[in-house]
Amino acid sequence: MPDMQEHEREIAAAFGARLKEFRESAGLTMAALGARVEPPMVAPVIARYESGERVPSWTAVVRLSRALGKQPNDFLPALKRKKGAKQ
Repeated sequence: MPDMQEHEREIAAAFGARLKEFRESAGLTMAALGARVEPPMVAPVIARYESGERVPSWTAVVRLSRALGKQPNDFLPALKRKKGAKQ
């Protein structure tokens, strides 16, 4: 995977942390969550999302949110811009 820029890493990490939180609070393994996703998603892909190694597509976010009974915007809390950050 090409190097991610800093903002992409922040988004991937925030999404991954929320995904893991929601999955664990639902009592699901990665494999069990993957089986709930329509169409199914394999556990290694979920692992890469949770670790922040991979940025999910919008379609993947929607699929995962549906499988967990969440809204897509539940996954990303407002990311505050650092002072002096370029817009």
